[in-house]
Amino acid sequence: MKKEIGIVITSCRKQHQFKQDYMAFKLGITTHAYANIERGRSDICSEKLILVSKLFGLKTHQIIVLAEEIMDVGRIDWLNDVVKGIVRLSVAIHHKELTEEDKFLLGMDKSARSVLKHQKTI
Repeated sequence: MKKEIGIVITSCRKQHQFKQDYMAFKLGITTHAYANIERGRSDICSEKLILVSKLFGLKTHQIIVLAEEIMDVGRIDWLNDVVKGIVRLSVAIHHKELTEEDKFLLGMDKSARSVLKHQKTI
């Protein structure tokens, strides 16, 4: 199931136009570790899955249900349209907007985020 969850997370990330290094930064992991989650090479722990779903404005169970559907159907050609609809609905319900910090972080390059992350750990 980790492969299917990775596929759903990838689709959601692309729908939001987030980069992998931004997601990794928000999760407190390396970009390589995050990429392995998307590729289905690594499992994602429940705490990080909850955080990922919040970053996308979704409920954790929505990601899991979509992953189960991929397993049941055996194809993903429908996924992007479904994710787009779910994201639009979530935005409409919650009127979510990015915080100023998130807007700033999205505009930063990878090296700048790395410096910022290092400063937070000191």
